[in-house]
Parts: sequence; C-alpha cells; structure tokens
Amino acid sequence: MAIANTHNRARHSRPKMPKSKPFDAEKGSKELENFIWDMEQCFSVAKIRVVDQVDITMMYLIGAVKLWWRKRIKEDLNAEHSKIKIWDRFKKKLKEKFLSSNTSWIAREEMKKLRHEKSVQEYVKSFISLILNIKNMFEEDKLSNFLLVAAVVVAEEESNNQGRRTGYRGSILGHNIVNCNRKEGELRLYNDYFAENPKFTETQFRRRFRMSHLLSLRIANAMEAHNPYFKQRTDALGVLGLSCLQNVTTAHRILAYGIPADLTDEYLQIGESTVIESLKAFVKAIVEVFGDWYLRAPNEADFYRLLSIGEQCGFPAEGRTALINYTINGHEYTMGYYLADVIYSNWSTFVKTIPKPLGAKRKYFASKQESARKDVERAFGVLQSRFAIVRGPVRYWDEETLANIMKACIIMHNMIIEDERAMNLGFDHEREVNSFISVSHGEILELHDFLQTHNQIRDRATSSQL
Repeated sequence: MAIANTHNRARHSRPKMPKSKPFDAEKGSKELENFIWDMEQCFSVAKIRVVDQVDITMMYLIGAVKLWWRKRIKEDLNAEHSKIKIWDRFKKKLKEKFLSSNTSWIAREEMKKLRHEKSVQEYVKSFISLILNIKNMFEEDKLSNFLLVAAVVVAEEESNNQGRRTGYRGSILGHNIVNCNRKEGELRLYNDYFAENPKFTETQFRRRFRMSHLLSLRIANAMEAHNPYFKQRTDALGVLGLSCLQNVTTAHRILAYGIPADLTDEYLQIGESTVIESLKAFVKAIVEVFGDWYLRAPNEADFYRLLSIGEQCGFPAEGRTALINYTINGHEYTMGYYLADVIYSNWSTFVKTIPKPLGAKRKYFASKQESARKDVERAFGVLQSRFAIVRGPVRYWDEETLANIMKACIIMHNMIIEDERAMNLGFDHEREVNSFISVSHGEILELHDFLQTHNQIRDRATSSQL
C-alpha cells in the first residue's frame, strides 16, 4: 500500500520551478522583454498550468511593478471585475504599463547621444541594446549605423593613441602612404636574373647572389615549400603580394653586401620593415631546412674526399705524414706543429705568438709568427668576403636572429662549395665507401702508438721550448 502511494505521488508531481530574475520597472523596457521571455521558458520547463502562471509570476515582481499589480487587483475587486488569470492578458497589461509606446523613438535618440567613454566592448554592448529596441529598423540601416559607430570608435582610438610609441605602430593617422609597385619590382627582378634570356649574365648573377643560378632557385623553392610566408598571396582587395623571389633576393642582398634594410626599396619595391621580417624568416628557414646536413660533423665519405683533395694538392695521402726530424735551439723534435694564437692549448704541436712582446728578438718572432698565421686565418676571411654581413656591426640584431644569420651564412657557404666542387673537380661524390669495420679483441699496437703520440702532443714543456 505504501508503495502504491509513493507511485501516485511520483506520477502527479511536477518539475520544480526554475529560478528567474525578478523584474523592477527601473530596469527599463529591454529587461521587461527578457523577463517575459524567461518566465515563459520557466512555464514550459516546469509544465506550469495556464491558470497558475499569473499567480506564480506575481512572486517575481518587485518594487514599483509589485505595487502596481497589488493596486490593480484591489481596483478590480472594488469594481467587481474578474481577476486576470490568463497569462496573455497579464502580459498585455504589463507591457501597456511599463513598455513605452515610443520605445523605438527613445532608442534612436539615445543612439545619437551614445559616446565612447569606457571600453570598446561596453560601447558595442550599449549599441546592440539600443538596436534591439528599435522594432522598425531594416537590416541595412542596422549595418549602416554599426559601421558609423565603428568609424567613431576608430577615430577616437586614433586620437587617444597620438604620441604613443610602440614596437609596431601600424597605420599612423596623417602619415604619407608610399605606393610600392610590387608587381613592377617582381617583373624587373625576373627579367634581370630569372627569365629564359636574362639581362645579366651568369657571372654577374654569381657576383651579386654569391652563388649559381640553379642553387639560388633550389634555395628559393625550399623556402617556399617550408614556410608559407614565402608564398605569394593576395590581400583583401585581391592585390598580389610579394613573390618568393623578391623575399629571397632581398635577404641575399643584405647577407651578401651587408646593406641597410631600406636600400632594397628602390629596386625590389619592399619596405624596410618587410625587408627585416623577410631576412629573419629566411635565415631561420635556412637553418631549419639545411642545417641538419650542412652543419653536421664530417662522415667517412667526407674524410675520403678531403684526403683525396689534399693528395692532389701535395699533402700526404690517407692523412699520414712522413717522418719529421728537426733541431731547434739544441732540442730534437719528431712532430710537426701548427701556428696558433693565444686561445689554443699549450700543446707540443702548437706554436703560439708572444702577447705583448718585449725586446727585438721577441718582437721579431711575434711578427713572423703572426704573418704566417694569417694564411690559415684567411679561411674565415673567405666567409667574410662572401657574406659582408658577417664583418659588419651586430647591435641591431637580437641574439637569436644573429645566431641564425651566422648559421645561415655557414650553411650557404658549404652549399656553394659543394655546388662549385661538382662543376670544377672530378671527384665522385656518390662513390660508395666501404663501411665494414673489423673488431679486434687482442692487443692493438696501433692504439698504443696513438696514445703515446697523443701524450706527446699535449706536452706543455715541449710547447714552451718551441
């Protein structure tokens, strides 16, 4: 029996009435529309009967609205009128009392007085609230008014930002606009260097780009495939932007000649800020695309190639030098030596200069040593002569960009050497190298000799004698 009663209560129970915000006349006509909509949603969810809807709504009336409704009920009783129990009638009376008949006109007048005093978000929120109160406004009029409001906001923001300095200022009010004819710059560059019959020869191309025509195209294609920045795109007006060749060429010019960023503007039709952006993207992409290969440690094939080249230049084959015996100041020596500066270790195979030499003998030794050492140091001078940016001032660039610039120059230098080697030398780069290595578990005389020689090389006493 108890189970049956519980079942009957569950069958006749209704969902709980959701909470709704109370309504006060001071909140305005828009809040009244929201209040009515919220109450109707609550009636639907809670399945409130039609005869109970008005009574439930009375519990959500506060302030002047509640006083008005109590007065209305009293007047109806005195006049012996029937109490309003139908929701639609109650809703109509509520709107007649608190929803102004000239709401649209008031909203239009308020829109004229609307000013941007706080944030842009608050400004747009107020605008939308007024628009919703104008019942007879067409969509075209709403869009026109919104664009007008946006123009006012932008104008006020520009006025407030006058005199402020930031890293990227964007469009500056009253600033002269230089119309860069990018298409003209692209066409000029193509006809001068990349057309089927270009204006300038391959020799002139090499001098200005520091590399061959084919290698330059290989790099440009790799940049375009790696980073969408180098792809030519159209703007919102359908105007073509910079081509990949323009972006890559301006980076080549700055790296090769060490020129300021705005010096490429006249020929390539690229603004200064865009040139800097292109250079940063270019050197970063060079490192990311080619760094793993061209900055790697030498492999076995590289050693064979270098030894082969050295043998052609008169150096010992397979890296083995002939026996050396010579005497200096009464001391016998059996190993050669390298000329080095003070940053190297005190090894028996390094002959370093004398810092701040005193006396004619020491000065003579230092001058001869440094003169001969310059021949070795010219290896880095080749990189400087190829890419002038390496020997220029670096204060403008941040550390990350500077590191990418140096790495990119080294990578492209190695690419150029590889490209020129393939044309000038008969060395077979595709030759397979025997990678079979035999492992010995017994005593290795060569290893013993190597360790003994290694200790002799690191002998500080011998280094001081030299």
